[in-house]
Amino acid sequence: MSREEPYLEAVYGELHDTVERVGDISLMVDEVSVENSPSGYPPLGDSRDVTVFNSPSRSSSPDSFADEVQGLTNQEAEKLQMTVGFNEIATQRKPGILVFLSYFVGTVPIIMILTAIITASIPGVTGRDFFSLTAILVELFLIVGMEHISERNAGNAVGELEKLNAPMCQCKRDGQWVTIAARELVPGDIVALRGGTIAPADGRLVGRGLPILVDESSLTGESLAVTKARGDTMLQGAVIQSGELYLLVEKTGADTLFGKALELLGKTETKGNLKQVLEKVARLICGVGAVFSVVLMFVLVFRDDVPWYQAFAFGLALLCCILPSAMPLVTTAVLSTGALELSREKALVSRLSAIEELAGMDILCSDKTGTLTLNKLVIDKEEIIEAPGFSKDEVLLYASLASKQENPEPIDKAIHEAQPGVDLSPYKILQFVPFNPLDKRSEATVKFPDGKIRVIVKGAPQLVMKMLGDSSAHLIKEFDFAMNRQAERGLRTLGVAMCEATVPADGSAVRTGELEFLGLISMLDPPREDTASTVDKAMDLGIDVKMITGDQRAIAMEMCRRLNMGTNVLGEEAWSGEVDLATKMGGFGKLAESANGFAQVNPEHKFLIVQSLQEEKHMVGMTGDGVNDAPALKKADVGIAVAGASDAARAAADIILLESGLSPIIQALIVSRCIFQRLRNYVVFRVATSLLLLLSYWTTAMMRVVSPPLWCLLLLKVLNDVSMMATSTDQVVASTKPENWKAVETLAISATLGTVGAVACIVFSVLASPTTQEHTRFWEAWGLQPLTRPNGHENHSGTCVR
Repeated sequence: MSREEPYLEAVYGELHDTVERVGDISLMVDEVSVENSPSGYPPLGDSRDVTVFNSPSRSSSPDSFADEVQGLTNQEAEKLQMTVGFNEIATQRKPGILVFLSYFVGTVPIIMILTAIITASIPGVTGRDFFSLTAILVELFLIVGMEHISERNAGNAVGELEKLNAPMCQCKRDGQWVTIAARELVPGDIVALRGGTIAPADGRLVGRGLPILVDESSLTGESLAVTKARGDTMLQGAVIQSGELYLLVEKTGADTLFGKALELLGKTETKGNLKQVLEKVARLICGVGAVFSVVLMFVLVFRDDVPWYQAFAFGLALLCCILPSAMPLVTTAVLSTGALELSREKALVSRLSAIEELAGMDILCSDKTGTLTLNKLVIDKEEIIEAPGFSKDEVLLYASLASKQENPEPIDKAIHEAQPGVDLSPYKILQFVPFNPLDKRSEATVKFPDGKIRVIVKGAPQLVMKMLGDSSAHLIKEFDFAMNRQAERGLRTLGVAMCEATVPADGSAVRTGELEFLGLISMLDPPREDTASTVDKAMDLGIDVKMITGDQRAIAMEMCRRLNMGTNVLGEEAWSGEVDLATKMGGFGKLAESANGFAQVNPEHKFLIVQSLQEEKHMVGMTGDGVNDAPALKKADVGIAVAGASDAARAAADIILLESGLSPIIQALIVSRCIFQRLRNYVVFRVATSLLLLLSYWTTAMMRVVSPPLWCLLLLKVLNDVSMMATSTDQVVASTKPENWKAVETLAISATLGTVGAVACIVFSVLASPTTQEHTRFWEAWGLQPLTRPNGHENHSGTCVR
């Protein structure tokens, strides 16, 4: 491939697509040889070959093309259907009731349920403890309900993808156009596409129709429609706005882009980091408590002759009371308050635990278009290269005259915006031929204020240069070099030329001179004004921002250079396997770690990037906006749907931005780190409180000082947890580095606080016990009355107050 070809493709491959086209590279084929097809379909055969005609047709009926496309016979379709299956994607969803019941499976819920059952089953001194049973069950259902509400429904993304399936379509079978269910399509079928229809499968456009205008916003998140002609690929779910062509079905069901996206979504089972941390804390407390409870049960049975079932009930009750059962409830309160704060920063949280993961994120994989850039083409006047005898302003003026004045395309709009104060009213447009994919140029016949008539051509530089006369031949080599240099920097260029002309009575312009080259106009989707400073701020906060784009590597490198992100951008060589860089680097994860960006990326690559970085123990954030981003968004520790994202991307994401750019992410990151500080403070307190309860009541029970009822311990635990909800609004300072739990430090602080508190409670209980009043009278010096009642109720109350 010559250096000019990728450059031409970047400029005019898709007129409307000013941003990266992310798609399945395996779909980009020129000729289908089904015998060698990666999907392994049988050959189509000569009887149903598709002939592509050059003459356009404006007929609105598929019957007018009946002689040009043969399609399949019903018998052939049935045979293929037995081999490849239906054009549908089998998705398995977990019933809602099973999802809800799954929250009862865990260390804390199981112990609480056992305690509730045993408490109500075993008679104590005052009978069966139904009050404690009720208290435990109410607490359990409250906690499970809050946890269920706070977690996202993973099936939402799958549901949004399934909405894009076309239920019915017009297909040619046995030489006749028939309406069939889209699920019955097989590779080799011919489907009619016209305005208002949805592409029912992946395939290639064929037929004699005019190019079609396609809305791919549901697929890529791009708001601009794209123009597609015969030979171009079409993805399932794309909406045809205008035009008419045929779709030669090449991939159906699980082989389509949708199928791959759903397959990746189905394989991705995310479990929030916060939930894992809380489970580890619960298991730790449960393990320590179990040891103490077993020892206490043996002592009660063999020393105090307590019936074994009562000893077992007391030991289990003690274990239940020290478990951090309300931890999900309190953390939900803290995270909910944090979510409200994040909403003020234009970030909506769809999964609360993602806030904690955002605080620990150390790598952010960001889309280039729309997040780092403006998502619009802009002309930099300093990058215009003019021919001798012309100025930059003149090149822009002539280009503007050869552009659409009303409802301009993105390129034409960029040209008009580059010269805001120019008055074009003195110039009269006599004829205008808009850009078309075949000629790759636009042409205007213009009458100038001096009365002269000129033909102006604007289009792909190579094509414009081929039209030049001998007078400009000496400029071709110079401008060809300049064009390639701009292409290497990722700049898209247009060539502008003009010649003198006359307009006879019949109205057709006649050129009277040679076409003269005026210059090259360079364009780029520029970075946002605050992107560079925001990237610098992210680096100061310990975040490595990596660019991900479907654009050419040169474009990605130029953007990274402008944003001071480095220029180590991985391109097609990382995906094609031509250069085994991953092996040299010790794995793709190491390669991804060292890269500043990734170019020519498709959905599977995004998923691979996220997965590989996670395997290297990174907390990865991922931004996206299209259906094809959904698997990577769900796989990432923090999936971020940018402003204007498709419904499927929003459903798969953890955080949804309401404002474009990278800045809202960084602001949300700072807020999340404050929220993390509050969460850590609560966990420290919760572990310390559990240790306090365990040591104090275990020790006093072993010493026969006090034996509080279960409801008393439950009440004490609930009061402690409720009081700690105030941590949701604590004034804290955000860390300048990604947060992590620092388990050793957290447990050391908790153990210290818990032990000190337990010692104080034990001393208080011992000194206040009636068994010590004969020997200890120190409280009388403080004017306090002794606790003398033999039932010890005051002792229980005093201990609780302590």
